[in-house]
Amino acid sequence: MTTSYYRIQSAGREVGDLLDASEQVSRTWSNSTNEGVYDEGVSVVDSVESLATYLATAGQGIPIGDGQWVIVELAGEYLGWGRDKDAGEMLIRPTAILSVTFADDGFYEMVGAAYDADQA
Repeated sequence: MTTSYYRIQSAGREVGDLLDASEQVSRTWSNSTNEGVYDEGVSVVDSVESLATYLATAGQGIPIGDGQWVIVELAGEYLGWGRDKDAGEMLIRPTAILSVTFADDGFYEMVGAAYDADQA
């Protein structure tokens, strides 16, 4: 059985690049003291729900725009926890792209609900 991991990225970024070893690095999502710092591996979480929660909290949001973002489901070799491990961020070396879907209104509603829950 293959373990699935999930990430979000710009729809304009070539998804196939995730399988290119030279592109398998992660950088911080938001501006911070770690800006420009890269980690080996691609940043992922374990479910679409976890991705929504990550974006609403540790990821510090996402600009909403129709067709601007895709959710990528990946298989890969687990490398360890990411910088936001408390928020479920992991690093993997992707071996396969399992699916790609546009982030839709339902996903943005999940991000909003996770944000509201975090603020309560």
